[in-house]
This record gives sequence, C-alpha cells and structure tokens, in this order.
Amino acid sequence: MSYFPVSAMWCSAPDSGLIPMPRTVDFGLEKIVRDISKPRVPTRKTAVSLRRLGTRQGGLGMTLRSEEESNQGQPTIRRGASGPAVKWFQRAFNRSDTGGRISPDGEFGPATEAAARDFQRAHGLNPDGVVGPATWAALPDGRPMPLLAQGAQGEVVARLEEVLNSCGYSPGYIDGVFDARTRSAVTEFQRAEGISADGDVGDLTWQAQVNIAGQTLENAVGLWFAGDSGGHGNENGGVMETTYTVAEHDTLSGIAQRFYGNASLYTLIASANNIPDPNKIRVGQVLKIPPQSYTVAAGDTLSEIAQRFYGNASLYTLIASANNIPDPNKIRVGQVLKIPPRPLVGAAYGS
Repeated sequence: MSYFPVSAMWCSAPDSGLIPMPRTVDFGLEKIVRDISKPRVPTRKTAVSLRRLGTRQGGLGMTLRSEEESNQGQPTIRRGASGPAVKWFQRAFNRSDTGGRISPDGEFGPATEAAARDFQRAHGLNPDGVVGPATWAALPDGRPMPLLAQGAQGEVVARLEEVLNSCGYSPGYIDGVFDARTRSAVTEFQRAEGISADGDVGDLTWQAQVNIAGQTLENAVGLWFAGDSGGHGNENGGVMETTYTVAEHDTLSGIAQRFYGNASLYTLIASANNIPDPNKIRVGQVLKIPPQSYTVAAGDTLSEIAQRFYGNASLYTLIASANNIPDPNKIRVGQVLKIPPRPLVGAAYGS
C-alpha cells in the first residue's frame, strides 16, 4: 500500500543501488577513497578519526543496537496522538519491509493508523492500529538521522555530499564539510522533491526518495548514522549527546576551545564527566561535551545568539532544534536556551 506519492526522480540504477562513484574525502587526517555503492570497512586510522568526529561507526564490521533496544521506552500511541513518539514510529515503519511509506509529520492520523495495522498484520500481531510494546519490539530502529545544517562536519556529511553529487546536485568538494555549496545542493534537491527548501537536512529530507526503486536519502547515506547528532539537537527539545575521544596531547582547556571557542569553559566538561583534576585525562577516554545555556535578553534574535556562540549566524537552526523552537522568530526575554557544542571545523579534528 502506498501512503503518499513517490518521486520519479532518477539518480541510480533501480536494481543495483547507487551508481559507483569513487570520491576522495580529506578530513585533514587522511584521504579516504571509497565506492559509495557499499559501506566502507574502516581502517584503524579511520576508526580513530571517526571517533574524534563523534560519529558512531556502522555498516560492515560495525556494532549497532538491536531493534528492540533502539525502540525501548517508547510510549503506547494511537490515533489522535502527536509528537516525537509518533515521528519515531513513522520513521521505523518507513524503514520496515512492510511496503508503503508515510510522511514523518508527527501526527497519528488515518494514514499512520493504516500503516500500523499493515505492519501488525505482516508480523503476526493484533492489527488494532495501536502501537504498544509488542509492535515497538518488532519495528526497525526508529531513531532520527542527524539534523544537518551549514557548519556541520563529519562522515555523515561526506556521505550526503556523495549521494547528492551522484544525483546531479553539486556540493563542491566531497570533503565532509557542510558549507554554502552543500547547502545549495540540498536546497536544489529539496525543491525537486517538493520539500520546504530551507537547506537543512531533517526528517522530511532524509526520507525523500532518491531513485524510482524507492531508495530514500537516509538509506543511500547510511542508516547506521541514525541516533548520531554531531552536536545537533534532537526532536524532543533536548540536546543529543556529543562526545569526544581524547587523543594524545589533548588537554581539557584545548578541547573546550574546540567545542566552545573558550578554553576557560573546560570546567563544564570536567563537571559533566566527574573529573576532579582537569590535568588528568587519558588517551582514549570518551568525554561528554555538554551544552552551554543562555538566557534571552531584550533585542536578542536566534541568529545573533548563533553568531555570538558559533561565529556563524546561519547556525541558529542548531539552537532552534535543540530547544524545540518551531519558529526561530519567536523567542522570549528570559527564556533559557541550551546552546549545543559548536560543529568542529578545520583543525578541530585534531592533528
């Protein structure tokens, strides 16, 4: 059953996945040449760089959570419900083998109920259209893909650039940096797919089709990135955890400078990781990088706040997402905002 029209855009062969197109990715640590038609098995050196990027490894030889574990803790939902849990189900359903797709709009309406019934029938469950523990346990992982906006960097951005390029939308260099050209390519893709062309890659964009075989953007880029944040917010109005793996010669003040632009904020990292002596961190230690907070003052705008914290006004989308702000023009004096760690750029990847 088809729950909404699919795109007829063609950018790959319907029976063989994406057209193999070797790319060179330079993260400042190494050049990675690979074929996007299959996941790449990381070398030890690459694995280290991915850990530094805060990116969970996935694909061949990589460990993911089980489906049941990934959907654990989700509430029972039924027709009339709305919000993050509904979007979680909609994403999970679209990733299932049931057939048909529903818009991940967070509204549990007739189409979502029909999808729930179809999934339940296909998996021998009571087809009551209510998504409870048994249905959640049978569903694929419903965690969101990362929200990507200009300024983001990492392996997921590189994969996105590769796919966009193969579809005819040039993001410039395939370098894992979400810059102005990447944003332009995303905007062109969104217009072609009838999606709001804001240049950010969120749920609707991730689930847009990239070929007539039904492959979605998130499938093409790699579902193993689901749940990663890269320092971006999540849809529950909180900040998804950003982590950093300590490398040789790292100091807490140096790490604070990378993520906050302020070395003196090493105290935030020390506190979040229960580190009594900031001079004692070890290579390989995984650190949580907590968000900062900011209280809105008279005359503030999200873009001005983003400029203040990130040096880039266009990254206001990160703050909006982290605080579940649907309209970035509507913030109030006295509102306390979570400010996610800034996306790593340039030498922030380590050397």
